[in-house]
Amino acid sequence: VLKADIVAEGPDGKKEIPVDALFTGPGQTVLGPAEVITAIRLPEPAAAAGAADQKLGRREGMDCALVGVAAALSLDPGGAVAEARLAMASCGPVPLRAQSAEAILLGGAPDEDRLRAAARAAAGNSCPISDMRACSEYRQEMVEVLAYRALCAALQSARGGL
Repeated sequence: VLKADIVAEGPDGKKEIPVDALFTGPGQTVLGPAEVITAIRLPEPAAAAGAADQKLGRREGMDCALVGVAAALSLDPGGAVAEARLAMASCGPVPLRAQSAEAILLGGAPDEDRLRAAARAAAGNSCPISDMRACSEYRQEMVEVLAYRALCAALQSARGGL
């Protein structure tokens, strides 16, 4: 959600990869067998920008997330959403962007109804699996809950920059 670029180096030299394009499948990336990540670059945030993440796991620390959601918002001088990015982890074969949720937020006032609608859309963009840790239905419900929480926290942070 922070528009990071990955810098990788290998026998053929250095290359930059948008983080959105890094993962190609479960446990797979666009990196070649002899390439390593040497840096992660983040652009400067807008003045009225904020970001937040939420993770649901069984315990704190290095536990694998049942669901993870990150949100980034920037506001225009009038307080409307100028840019929105929402991403989910453990909700598909690779980290996913919730682009329909982002579209709901753009250009409008970030009010309660719009934030909740975006959170519902994020859940609709997810495609979690069922496994021994949680069923897909539970994970999808938690995407909505965590997306709403992350959006509220990102909004609060962004309003601090106005």
